[in-house]
Amino acid sequence: MVTALPSNPYSSPPNSEWHNAYEACLSMEAATAWNVLVPNIDSEDLQELMFDTPPQVAGRTLGYALIHATTKKGRDVLAREIVSCVKDYRVLSGLAHLCIFGMIRMFRNPKGPTPIDSVDESPEHLVTGTSPGYTPAWLRAQLLQRDEFRCVFTHRPDARSLRQQMAAGALSPPNGTHVANTKVAHIIGLPLTDGIGGMSQSAREKFPWATSATAVLEHFGGDEIQQIIRNFTIHDPVNAMTASLEPHDLFNQSALWLTPAMDDNQHTIPNLYNVVFRDAIEARIYSYIKPQVRFREFTTPDGQLVKPPSPALLELHAACARIAHLSGTAEVLDDVYQEEHPMNGIPLSLPDMSVHAPAADYLQRALTRAALSERPE
Repeated sequence: MVTALPSNPYSSPPNSEWHNAYEACLSMEAATAWNVLVPNIDSEDLQELMFDTPPQVAGRTLGYALIHATTKKGRDVLAREIVSCVKDYRVLSGLAHLCIFGMIRMFRNPKGPTPIDSVDESPEHLVTGTSPGYTPAWLRAQLLQRDEFRCVFTHRPDARSLRQQMAAGALSPPNGTHVANTKVAHIIGLPLTDGIGGMSQSAREKFPWATSATAVLEHFGGDEIQQIIRNFTIHDPVNAMTASLEPHDLFNQSALWLTPAMDDNQHTIPNLYNVVFRDAIEARIYSYIKPQVRFREFTTPDGQLVKPPSPALLELHAACARIAHLSGTAEVLDDVYQEEHPMNGIPLSLPDMSVHAPAADYLQRALTRAALSERPE
C-alpha cells in the first residue's frame, strides 16, 4: 500500500504555504539517501535515530500528513513548520521523526501490549497517564454496559458476560450462538507523557516545544484535539471501545479504522461509522466484521454518563493509519516495535552477537526503543 506522493495538490496562490511545504516533501521523497540532500552531513549526525528513517519515507510522511490533516489549523501549523526549515533537511528529518514517533506511533501499537487490564500496586495515574478513579477495571465495566456486552465490530456477545447472565437466568440464547472473548480497545493506546528521543541537536533546537507526544498532538491536532489532550486519560470511555481479539488487533495495528457515516444529503450521522480495512485482502479475511459500527451514549443505573468514543480521536486515528500505510511509516514502526519472542534460548550475553541474528536484532530494537523514549535535555 506504500504509494508515492501525488503531484502537488495545492495551487500557489492562494495556498502558497501549503504548496511550498508540499514541494519540500516531494524533494525529500526524490532523494535516495540523506547524504544526497545534505552533502556535508557528518557521521555523528547520521548516528541519530531520526536518520534511520529513509528520506523517501520521511518525505511521504510529511506530505501525506499535509494531505490528511484533520483540520485546516493542523495543516497550517505543519506547513509553517516545514517552510520554516528552508530546505534544511537535517531539521526536516527531525520534523518527520516527531510525526512518526510523537503522533502516528500513539495510534499504532503493532503486536505490542495495550494498556494494562488489571490494576497493580503502583499509582495508576503515574504508570499509565490516567487520572485517579479512571482504572482499567472501571473502564471495562463502563464499556461493557455502553457497548451492550458485545464486540462493537462483530456484534458477538462477550462470552464471560453471557455466561453470567445465563447463570442468573436472565438470558437464554439459542444453541450455537457465536460469542467472543472481548477486550478494551483504546484509540490512543500509549501514555502521552513519554519523551521523544533520537533527534539531532539542531532538530531539538528547532523544535524546543516537542518534549513529549502530548506536546506534538497539541501542536498539530487542532482545537478539539488540544482540548481532549489537555484533560487526557487513557482509560476514559471516549478513548475506548469493546472489541473481540481480531478486530482489537487490527485496530491496534492501524489495519482497520473508522470513518463517519453520511446520510443521503452527505451529513454526518452521529455515532455511526463505516469500517475501513487497509486493503481488500484484509476485508475478505475478516468478512465477518460488520460494515458499520454504531456507538451510543449510556447512563448507568447509578447515574454515571458514559460517553461514546470521541469523533475527533477516531478521525485522527484514521488519518494516522492512512499516513502510516501510504508513506511506509508502518514498516518503520513494525521494525522497531515488533513483538518480542523467546530467542530459542540464546542469551543476550553471547560474545559475538553477529552470529546470532535473532538475538542481535532483539538487542538492537531494545536499544532503539530506549533511545526513542529519552526526554530531550
